[in-house]
Amino acid sequence: MTAFGDIEQAVELLKRGASDYVTKPFELKGLLQRITSLVPVREMRQSKGLLGVSEAMLEIERTLKRISTSRMPVLLVGETGVGKEVCARFLYGLASNDQSPFMAVNCAAIPESTIELELFGSEIPELHHGYAERAQNGTLYLDGIADLSIDLQPKLLRLLEEETFYRLGGDTPVHFD
Repeated sequence: MTAFGDIEQAVELLKRGASDYVTKPFELKGLLQRITSLVPVREMRQSKGLLGVSEAMLEIERTLKRISTSRMPVLLVGETGVGKEVCARFLYGLASNDQSPFMAVNCAAIPESTIELELFGSEIPELHHGYAERAQNGTLYLDGIADLSIDLQPKLLRLLEEETFYRLGGDTPVHFD
């Protein structure tokens, strides 16, 4: 928008990617109509990603789309606050149906004395379904697995490799999908 319209300037700006060139004075109604007509064109041209617009985030989004058809576990690594759970939820949205649960578990927030019970459940003194069982046919997102004790890691490995786990006090394997 300019108060001093110049044809050469308008041509140069349009060559550099401007969508329109408006000179003053203008009618507000006409300006709003022009802006409205340009917004969809601009959005299509930018091809924004859902996770972000930087090349790094576009690459992450492309990778997540590629692996969304796989049933393999996915490890998301990064510092606190970089968006691992956002990526997990994005992947869940690509790969799931509306009926499947998304269970996000902050492992660091659960006391070490109860983490196994919370993850795998218990059969004694009464049946308690853990996060793994409640996430059946959906996504189990474990945040902070690096903070888990070394004693729990073989049980997580069985969950991932054999797709089974045992509730505390139980002797029957529970299938994990």
